[in-house]
Amino acid sequence: MSDDELKRKDRIITVRVSSEEYSDLKRLHREHGAPNLSEFARSAMQKAISATGIEHRVEQIDSHIGALDRKLDQLTEMVQDIHDAKSSRPGE
Repeated sequence: MSDDELKRKDRIITVRVSSEEYSDLKRLHREHGAPNLSEFARSAMQKAISATGIEHRVEQIDSHIGALDRKLDQLTEMVQDIHDAKSSRPGE
């Protein structure tokens, strides 16, 4: 399958908007340099899709940081226990 076939757009989404929303979209697509409303809407959807992926990755990273933080707390406690044990020995 060629790249052109993979990129072919063969699905349609219909969205109803108010007159005010339509005017805002027309103004925004020109301000952002999109050639037409379809390209502007497609670009906005792609950004939303990408943002969803980024949010998921941020959640994964946040989870890993949380796990590292808990391990660091455990290590800190272990070092403190060793320090306390050495400090409580007579003659040291």
